[in-house]
Amino acid sequence: MEKGNEVETRYRSSGSEDMAEFQRASIVSNDTSTEFEEGKQKILSSLPTDLKHDFRKVCFTKWEEKYYSIMQLSPYDVSPGQVRDEWMQMYHKRNKAGKPFCRLVYWHGSDIGEAFSLIPATRIISYENGLEKGVDKIPSDIERKLRNGRRLTTKEKVLINGHEEAKKDLCLLPLERSPWLFDFKEEHEKDLDYSDCYSSIESRVKG
Repeated sequence: MEKGNEVETRYRSSGSEDMAEFQRASIVSNDTSTEFEEGKQKILSSLPTDLKHDFRKVCFTKWEEKYYSIMQLSPYDVSPGQVRDEWMQMYHKRNKAGKPFCRLVYWHGSDIGEAFSLIPATRIISYENGLEKGVDKIPSDIERKLRNGRRLTTKEKVLINGHEEAKKDLCLLPLERSPWLFDFKEEHEKDLDYSDCYSSIESRVKG
């Protein structure tokens, strides 16, 4: 009986310590989350309406005499890291100088490590205008390579796969497009792993 009381006392003590640690971490995480959301809203609210209107919009851009499918993004559509940092640098520099902001775009069909760019809005044409110009079609030189069974370059594969991916995205609502692309956590969401807290309490109880 006494041994049982000892285990119960140890459980209550260790469990209380872990729960207190869990609660402290939760408070820190909530504070960080609030700070992040306030900063995010401040940035987004300062952007021109037409720029925000184009978020998740599928378009075309010309590169090396060929047109590629792209999707315009918010800086918060990409995971925290280099791409977002470069967007922030561009934002602060151009905002201070009163210059138009570059557009953050995702190149459909690209490997994720090379899928993002900052380009001027003047280099982007709407999907509707692109259809009128026929730029959604595979260029004739690439068509010949396909017919002759010749190997395609990486750029040519990106163009073909990108047009197909863009067509699929256009069948979806903007917030549902390329969902795998937006499967990430913000830094403050990584700060607290709830499973570790519960696992810690559970292991102490078993001990």
